[in-house]
Amino acid sequence: MVTKEQIQEANAKDILKIAESLGLPVTKVGSGYRSGKNLAYQFNPHTNTYSNYRTGVKGADVIALFQNETGLDFEKAVEQLCHTDVNLVEINHTPQPKEPFRWYFKTSPNADRATELLVNQRKLPEKLVKLLVDKRYIIQDKYQQIVFPWYKNGQVVGADVKGTVYRPDEEHPYFKGIAKNSENFGYNIKVGSGRVKDIYIFEAPVDLLSYWALHPEIKDCLLFSVSGTSNANRVELAMNYAQATYGMSQEPKEMERSIHICVDNDEQGSKFWKKFDKQNDLVLEWNGDCVLFEDDRPDPAFGKDWNDVLTYHAKEYEQNLSEATTNEEMVMG
Repeated sequence: MVTKEQIQEANAKDILKIAESLGLPVTKVGSGYRSGKNLAYQFNPHTNTYSNYRTGVKGADVIALFQNETGLDFEKAVEQLCHTDVNLVEINHTPQPKEPFRWYFKTSPNADRATELLVNQRKLPEKLVKLLVDKRYIIQDKYQQIVFPWYKNGQVVGADVKGTVYRPDEEHPYFKGIAKNSENFGYNIKVGSGRVKDIYIFEAPVDLLSYWALHPEIKDCLLFSVSGTSNANRVELAMNYAQATYGMSQEPKEMERSIHICVDNDEQGSKFWKKFDKQNDLVLEWNGDCVLFEDDRPDPAFGKDWNDVLTYHAKEYEQNLSEATTNEEMVMG
């Protein structure tokens, strides 16, 4: 059995050097350190911890990293780490104050690359993309990245970032990430001039826009991307925001099946949906026959996400977003 002192020593090993020793070459990106396919690993040298946006791991320690990469059990991982010739670091347990989000993107004078990727490859209707570019819900920066700003009460509080440069050797050939110091929020669009009656929850902005293209009849709703299934807490944020800002009812009976869970129809999406299906059970116990959350994941026969569905039906839907939808009032979220 390993001792408390051994565990402390193992977790004090320099996580950047441990990552390198495990075959995870570390790259400095901005003020942080990244590694792995699509730079999924993010290291925090101040706390000697790591996160992985692909698996949803947040703030895990050195031992957890070592176990994950080697498959060793806890005790053997601790023992090997203690015998690894890597310097110990002083771990700062004081929470680091998060800097407020600031817009640091240099905006391109046009959105040609963004339009080419979103229209020609992702099959979004050209007039929808043009509408969103005009309203600054889609921005192209000087590096030809697509920036999806997160609006909150008229202010930008974060952004999703998607690359337009194809990287054939990567699992995800187009870079995607979250802007530095983004708030705990998400990309959102309010559709219609009335109070919000429905909220549609997505994993990513392109899925959100694909769903809208496929369902041009929706109105008086909030489309909201949580940027990955690890951010389930943002569903409640979206609900609170719609109620405080757009007059959505707080009465469960008036919210019957009004929260549409539109995430991917895959393993992670299923886990995400089950969290809210369980909440439906709790609401039923508390409030009779009321169900808040609706399973609105795509039919897997057409693809795992809503952009797959749009692409599948490209010939039918291409450039076919109705005039009624493009003329709808879109209120900045």
